[in-house]
Amino acid sequence: RQIAFLVDEFLAREAIADMTEVNGKMVFLDSKKLKFEKNGIVLIREDCNTNTRFNPDAKPELCGTWELSALADSTFVFDSLFATRKPSLMFTHDDDLFSGHTGCNSMRGYYRAREEEFRFREPIAMTKMMCEGEGEKTYLILLKKVNRFLIDDASLTFFKDDEVLMRFSKK
Repeated sequence: RQIAFLVDEFLAREAIADMTEVNGKMVFLDSKKLKFEKNGIVLIREDCNTNTRFNPDAKPELCGTWELSALADSTFVFDSLFATRKPSLMFTHDDDLFSGHTGCNSMRGYYRAREEEFRFREPIAMTKMMCEGEGEKTYLILLKKVNRFLIDDASLTFFKDDEVLMRFSKK
């Protein structure tokens, strides 16, 4: 799900489009799209196909969930690094926000994707569960090196310059 705070004109117009007048009061047609929080009203989006904030550099093909399918570091056997759960990343294009899983801990943060350039912006927030093995450590080291990406069909590849670091499959 994508979430955006109703703080700008575009979002306000979109929210109003989902309203109708009933007995002299404005009512939302689908209350499942709204969530009331301490900081204000939140409009909940169920898809990646609509920008809720205008972003001319948005990469809609990046939006969605990706599961790690290969690491360039052949020091370890991939399946032994992530025996319990494979790492995954979920991208939204509204606010350049990502979330994911390291195979052990949950994480979230911001990214920057412009043309072929890609960066995970520091800091990345993570849960702090104790993790066995070298999987999470290896994965995070490679994520910090990423500076370029390529999407080809249902495959997302991250690079450090021309060196392939890791590959993900679209879920």
